[in-house]
Amino acid sequence: MKPRLLIVDDDPLISESLAFVLAPEFDLTCAADRTSAVEKLRAMPEPPELALIDLGLPPAPHLPNEGFKLIGDLLAHAPEVRIVVLTGQNEESNARRARALGAADLVPKPCEPEDLRAVLHKTLRARVIAPAPGSAEEDRSLIGDSPPMRELTRMIEQVGP
Repeated sequence: MKPRLLIVDDDPLISESLAFVLAPEFDLTCAADRTSAVEKLRAMPEPPELALIDLGLPPAPHLPNEGFKLIGDLLAHAPEVRIVVLTGQNEESNARRARALGAADLVPKPCEPEDLRAVLHKTLRARVIAPAPGSAEEDRSLIGDSPPMRELTRMIEQVGP
């Protein structure tokens, strides 16, 4: 069974291109704005494992506000979903804020399909290893994935609660 992926982008050409490139590996659902993305998420029998979203969405496609709101909406309705932001608004401050809100990664537009696939699969693998944002398990874990943090986490797990 293919992992489920919600794609949210207001540019039909980008959505169609992403669907063409990613359909062989993912079960796709596409939305063009925040409202329809949340509606489609609610209608799914099970939430997607991944969401690939643009920050610049209607009604203000040249600002990241709707994308930031969408990150919160997705995590409120499906805390286990991992979010990858694919955006042309790739200033460092937007990347930091997206990650602070719960996004797993940010990929700047334009990007190579192979690079995007690699990020999605890496995020999917991390989803299996790491607890979902907001889960009870997450409350007991450390934030970070650097080698020192992994070593510290390993040491803590050896000692126990």
